[in-house]
Amino acid sequence: MIFIDPRYVFVLLLVMGGSYTLLWAWVMRSSREKVGYDDITEGLELLRRRLYSVIVLAAVVVFLGTQVALPYQPVRDITVGEPVLVINATTSQFAFTLSNTTIPANVPVEFAVTSIDVNHGFGIFDPDGRIIAQTQSMPGYTNRLIVNFTRPGPYRIHCLEYCGVDHWGMEAAFNVE
Repeated sequence: MIFIDPRYVFVLLLVMGGSYTLLWAWVMRSSREKVGYDDITEGLELLRRRLYSVIVLAAVVVFLGTQVALPYQPVRDITVGEPVLVINATTSQFAFTLSNTTIPANVPVEFAVTSIDVNHGFGIFDPDGRIIAQTQSMPGYTNRLIVNFTRPGPYRIHCLEYCGVDHWGMEAAFNVE
């Protein structure tokens, strides 16, 4: 977890508040002058076109940057292999039921995930609390999630989709040995 010192937040808020106040004062001061409608609209149209172009360009750059930087393609290229162990994972409001809670390390394990009531998210978190795999759990359908656990330790499963009032407490645990 990232810790941010409250003093830095306070200074940042002071700087932002001061900047906003100065901008407001400048706008109020400059609005005293009477300017004709044509003078205003002529400059605004050019400003609007430039601003729109900058926003579109920034959106394209961000979109293309995320296509390269985020792990879409590398994840698709990962092959885990045929599972050595199949674990039936059934979800219900507000619990996970696993057919096995002890899993061997360094072998492909398949989670056959289904639901008996409503949609649920099925997110697997490593011992450090980072999500390593996820799938959807739906009634009447079984999703196959194949994972190779390379690190021994306690893992947790959390529901990633709001499924009712006790959603926050929907979790399970298993151990990788």
